[in-house]
Amino acid sequence: APPPPRPLPLPLPLRLTLLLFAAAPVTQCRSWLMTGRELRGPLAAGLACRPRIALQSSSSEAALSPAAEHLLSIGFSEGQVRQVASGFGSGRSFNPDVERSVKPVLKWLSSLGLSELQVQKVVSGHSIIFRSSLDEYLKPIVQWLAAVGIGDDQIAKVIARHPALLSQSVDGKLKPTGQLLLDIGVGEAQIAKMLATLPQLLSYILEGSLKPKVQALRDQGFGQAEITRMLVSFPQLVSYSPKRLTHRMAVLAAQGRLASSLCYAMTLTDSKFTVHFQ
Repeated sequence: APPPPRPLPLPLPLRLTLLLFAAAPVTQCRSWLMTGRELRGPLAAGLACRPRIALQSSSSEAALSPAAEHLLSIGFSEGQVRQVASGFGSGRSFNPDVERSVKPVLKWLSSLGLSELQVQKVVSGHSIIFRSSLDEYLKPIVQWLAAVGIGDDQIAKVIARHPALLSQSVDGKLKPTGQLLLDIGVGEAQIAKMLATLPQLLSYILEGSLKPKVQALRDQGFGQAEITRMLVSFPQLVSYSPKRLTHRMAVLAAQGRLASSLCYAMTLTDSKFTVHFQ
């Protein structure tokens, strides 16, 4: 008798799907077949399912929180929502109240002049903003920025460039930083320019390090006007260690290039500084 005909091979996509079903946890398959919930992991990829966003800390199948659904509905991408959820707090489910927290904060950011894309960037990179009181915590930060001379048109830029600013305490961090700058002779108008140029300055730990750096500049012969000019035009100067500043000033001073090259020299790596100046 002739041998039975060989069965036709299954199409490659179907074979891959069957293999993925075989490898998938039974609970996932049962959940998908019985409840319509979408699958996770390789099975979801094989079936081209729209991936769910695991925003809950529960070990059971995760569902989108109302807050996540709202962000998706107004144009946030799934990747951005995942980022928002992961940054919301260790061990916390991303489930802030939509009406009392999410919508008011988003509306407030827009009212400051941030574009839709800037709002998405700020929230994605600093989602703990939804855990902060708008009236008691967030608005006072903007009020302080305005009080030190940063204009309305600049406030949106400052927040967009440095969203972590919205987690700083006005009394515990912002006011002391402003006072430190005043103490070393920087005027209020110059402080506003420095913060507009480098808003990250408000997150630096300046206590105990700023005055020694300024004194090191004075020891090299810089006057107050020159120091203020450098800090305003190159506020990154305060972020470098006193040791780095002192060493590089000594090298430049020996070559007669201190005043003309200090700001540029501070930005170089050690190896490049050696090539250029030693």
